[in-house]
Amino acid sequence: MVQYMIDKTQEEGQEKKKLGFLYDIGCHIEKGINRRQQFPEKRQANMLKFGTSVFHAHVHQWACQLQYNPRLNEGWGMSDGEGLERIWSFLSPLISQLRYSTKNHRLSALDLRSQHHNEHGKISAIRLLYERGQHIQKINQEACDTLQQVEQRSGHTLVYLKGQWERQRQQQLQAMDNGTETEMMKQVEDLVVLEDKLFEAQQEMQELQRTRRRTHTVEQRIQIEQLPNTLISLESKIDQLIGELDSQAKALIKLKITKSKLYEAKVGVIEMQKRWDARGSGTRLQAQFRRQMSGKMKHLKNKWASYNHRANDYNTKFTPEIYLPTPTLDEVKAYQMDHAFWSIGLLDHPHEPWAADTDTQQGIQAYLLLTHTEDEL
Repeated sequence: MVQYMIDKTQEEGQEKKKLGFLYDIGCHIEKGINRRQQFPEKRQANMLKFGTSVFHAHVHQWACQLQYNPRLNEGWGMSDGEGLERIWSFLSPLISQLRYSTKNHRLSALDLRSQHHNEHGKISAIRLLYERGQHIQKINQEACDTLQQVEQRSGHTLVYLKGQWERQRQQQLQAMDNGTETEMMKQVEDLVVLEDKLFEAQQEMQELQRTRRRTHTVEQRIQIEQLPNTLISLESKIDQLIGELDSQAKALIKLKITKSKLYEAKVGVIEMQKRWDARGSGTRLQAQFRRQMSGKMKHLKNKWASYNHRANDYNTKFTPEIYLPTPTLDEVKAYQMDHAFWSIGLLDHPHEPWAADTDTQQGIQAYLLLTHTEDEL
């Protein structure tokens, strides 16, 4: 794909152009190219650029988003990299109709619908561009309004917000390159996993004890017999790892890991919901999605309980200047993936305005939207 685009842009003596690729796993494409040392001249001249598609960016770790999310990096405008998804959405009504068709019928139907899509795009190009421009201008105006409100409330100017965003990028990328902290996080992650298992086992034991003994199934009786041994085993493993994990710094690392696992659970629910909402799935598949969603929601509830438990303990034990948020489960379910709650800045840099000040966070988001919409226009 990359080679084809390079060759295509250099046909007929055209001037060399900088190419940008947005793809679900654009980060992996660039790493693969660097590993195989492909296109050395293009890379040396900074003529290749890669990013992840906007609606899949939240699946990636924050370190990846800082480098590849088109909404957090310059040069992408308001492009979202979801062109293929839109084509797939346009073609998806054919799924049920072509399910029992021959190969040739399917190819013909796809070809005809694709031709219609292209012709419609040509005929409606001016109107579509006008509507796109109107939409971008609306976002631009909303960003300007937000920036004015932030400046009126707290005096944060555009220059200040730009500086805070650059400082946030620099500090978070530096923290991710810190080998000592990375090694500590690997050690603490094992402890967090064990503590989560212990917490879930204790919850399960309490739930089983609350049920009437006569109504216990065979499986539940086996669980009741095995759970005490499981609890003892987990507690002994935790004692082996715990060491000096009472310090505030290590408590924050445990919270970062717990919050990242809550984030992953939330992403799992969203991805499952997208699959469930997709058209063309039959009754049997819908029932399967319902069971899978039940499991995802249970996992989210467990990770939320684990995070809230640690956050409340941290707030009580260390009484920080800014208390860590402890939202309800319903609030976590309602949060979008760009909500300020998901940021780990408050855990990494609790005294930085970009991490702790709500107005600064809102201003940075508006500043990014403003620069990207102006680039697009």
